[in-house]
This record gives sequence, C-alpha cells and structure tokens, in this order.
Amino acid sequence: IHQDKGEYEKALEKYNESLEIEEKIGNRSGIALSLGQIGKIKHRQKKYHEAILALTTAGSLFKELESPYFEMAIKDLGSIKEEIGKDKFKEIMQELEK
Repeated sequence: IHQDKGEYEKALEKYNESLEIEEKIGNRSGIALSLGQIGKIKHRQKKYHEAILALTTAGSLFKELESPYFEMAIKDLGSIKEEIGKDKFKEIMQELEK
C-alpha cells in the first residue's frame, strides 16, 4: 500500500521487517519476494546499486526455487539496464561481484 502511494521509506521499512522475519524462519521464497520489492523501490528512488543488488539476489533465489518470479526479476533488471545504460549497468554488476 505504501509503495503504491509513493511512500517509499514506509514501504521499505515494512519490506525490511518482512525480510528479517523471512530470514529468521528460513523462508527462501519470502526472502526473495521481499528483496524483489525492495529492489523495485530502490529502482524508483534511482538507487541503482542497491536496486541491482536486491534484484540479483532475489533472482538467484527465484532461480534456485524454480519460481516463475525469476522472469520478473530479470525483467526488472532489464528496465534498470535500459534506464542507466549498458555500460553503467555492467560497471555496477562488476562492483557487486567483488
């Protein structure tokens, strides 16, 4: 709800709380879903490094879980790549690999 209203900080607070709970109970699907939402918000805030980190982590989990949400994470990453350009996207990805 907060995310839809553009209340990104409140939404991030809720998703981070959710992420913490999912991590405590070991719900990998819930972790991935929370990270995916965090990544979308960070993208809207133009915090690309944080968005890419959250979305790549979510995507990896979705892939391991054979979740249909994997394609959504890839699509979201593609949107960031299109927005910031291939070179900047590649640069951020290389930084994250370190």
